[in-house]
Amino acid sequence: GWGIRPADWNFGASIQQQLLPRVSVEVGYFSRWLTNFVVTDNLAQSVNDFGKFYVVAPNDPRLLNGGGYRISDLYDANPDVASRNNNLVTLASNYGNQ
Repeated sequence: GWGIRPADWNFGASIQQQLLPRVSVEVGYFSRWLTNFVVTDNLAQSVNDFGKFYVVAPNDPRLLNGGGYRISDLYDANPDVASRNNNLVTLASNYGNQ
């Protein structure tokens, strides 16, 4: 129904004017509007079913401070609960605004 399904709106307007022979200028405005995002919430898993871990960035001069630092606050589902699912697909607005 209207206002429920995900939508992708694209708007654009432009105007072009010839200034001299073979010379023109164009001005445009373009906008993209995405609405009604959906979320899949697994009701069979809770926050306690995930374990926190980190990885170490490789040593590389192209990385910040040459690498070798921890990338933390990563989470992985515990193996004993990873296969449990009770998925609820609902609008993201039910969980808050962007």
